[in-house]
Amino acid sequence: MKRTLLSIALLGLCSSAFAQNKNIVVLGGSRATQSKNSKHKHKESSMAIKIPAFNFISGNMSICVEKEYKNIGLLVGAGPTFRRFYNDTYLANILDEDQVTYSWADNPNISSVTMNPFAYDANLKFKYSMGYYFVVNPRYYYNEEGMEGGFFGVQIATSQYNYKTQDFNLKEFNKPGHDRFTDVLVQWGGQYNGEKMLFEFTTGMGLRFKDEQRYAYTYDNNSQLQEGTAEIKKASLRFDIGFRVGFKW
Repeated sequence: MKRTLLSIALLGLCSSAFAQNKNIVVLGGSRATQSKNSKHKHKESSMAIKIPAFNFISGNMSICVEKEYKNIGLLVGAGPTFRRFYNDTYLANILDEDQVTYSWADNPNISSVTMNPFAYDANLKFKYSMGYYFVVNPRYYYNEEGMEGGFFGVQIATSQYNYKTQDFNLKEFNKPGHDRFTDVLVQWGGQYNGEKMLFEFTTGMGLRFKDEQRYAYTYDNNSQLQEGTAEIKKASLRFDIGFRVGFKW
């Protein structure tokens, strides 16, 4: 009888220990699986490559890469610039000679300017050559963890457009010039991710610092042709809307 009771007791202890070990194995496997899936998901959305959807209108052919860490993202981009099919610089230029600095400003023999090359009616013709574009954009995603949902940030971008003046005031020339813009914007936007593709839209407001230099000419008091440059350096308010498409990995 004692041997029978002892056998039953040992069998009960073994069953209890087996059940506890089974539970530990199952729970441990569940945690490992969840951890693995979490890391895999984080890895898939840790970087993205993007291109502007409509910036070709303004001659911007940049490519951007974004790296994220939890809710923080850092986007950087670069690329060449070419001809602008839409030029908003004329919309902000005012026909005021005080804004223009001419290279012959200290020449006492020149008392007037034939034509302001920044005037609305200058009818300039340009031949564009390759310039450059750089952007740095740290951002904070406040809706989701990682690069998804709404965000705000600061964008600093510099772009330069190079060209040569082909026609000015009914005269043909081949003189270099450039338009350089530096934008500092406070930015809001959102990013929406599919399985691999993504779509991003942004709005921003801040300042644009301009450095525009163009070929100019005039005649001195002796009716001699004087060639040089006209330059505008100023800051103005800037409102920006942007769209990018890309994929993540």
